Amino acid sequence: MLNETPHWSFYAKRPLTRWFEHVRLLTDKVVGQWFCLDRQTGAVLWERNLRPDEIVDITDGVIVANERRRHSFSSERYGCYGVLLDTGKLLWTSNSSGLWEGLRRLAGWMDCPIYVADQRVYCRSGRVLDVKSGDLLERVTKKCVEKPILPESETIILGRSKSLDDPVRLKVSEGLWLSHKLEAKENVDPTDEEFFKSVWDFHLFLTADDGEVRWKFDLANTGYEIRHCLYEEKCRYSFPFLYLLVCEKRTNKKEKSVEVYNPSQFHVLTLNVNTGQIIQDIRIFNEPKVQCRIEDIDEGGVLISDSDRKMLFFERIRTDQQS
Repeated sequence: MLNETPHWSFYAKRPLTRWFEHVRLLTDKVVGQWFCLDRQTGAVLWERNLRPDEIVDITDGVIVANERRRHSFSSERYGCYGVLLDTGKLLWTSNSSGLWEGLRRLAGWMDCPIYVADQRVYCRSGRVLDVKSGDLLERVTKKCVEKPILPESETIILGRSKSLDDPVRLKVSEGLWLSHKLEAKENVDPTDEEFFKSVWDFHLFLTADDGEVRWKFDLANTGYEIRHCLYEEKCRYSFPFLYLLVCEKRTNKKEKSVEVYNPSQFHVLTLNVNTGQIIQDIRIFNEPKVQCRIEDIDEGGVLISDSDRKMLFFERIRTDQQS
């Protein structure tokens, strides 16, 4: 559960994030683009106007980042930067190395980081850089810089279960499984009404190994709705709770013949996975918003923004239901 009063709030001079980024909760800090807060108090440690706009990793006191630029109908990652976590100072840039890389740069192609491991930054071209200085340590084959496949988070696994043809379920305890549907279906037609309902409806089922349904949950029965595209922005799992970011049902309006959502009041719901019951309902921001999203969550709290410049941090509190 959450403390119903935000531990602190923050209003940024510029939008909290760029492109597809989210604000990140660290052990003692909170990092966005580009600012750093004290996690305990929300006090601003630094604010910068930096060129990179996508964080690849934060390690050994360095934020490794790149730019993302529009390319035709998509976007392209571009450049390699190291930013000092404590001050926001740009430590180094290393967009290319050597004559061949220089020619590529003139042609509009620049290197970018793929992942960071053991204080080494592995770049798309095969360059390996020192995370502290940006110095070139060695060159490896491109196969060696393929990003390691990490285990999926519990939230991602649960989100996958919304797909009608994906049989995945989330194991919540021995013999019990959580899913957005009772069973998967083959040959799902994306133009079928059932497919569209599965996208916007929010049902949950807790089932046993033998198929027995222990409980079922339908968000429509709460009077709220969810209108987010990305699953992790509206729902985060942390046993024994599921945190849902919902809004009061709203009407649409037309702007230049395009339907858009009217602002609505947002709430954070805490669902007990053991019982399927909503045990907490917190009204946030105190005024209607067009959109809100969950930025990050960990054992200590939940970070929620209005998808623009305002952010709230709610501390998690231990209850008897977590025992």
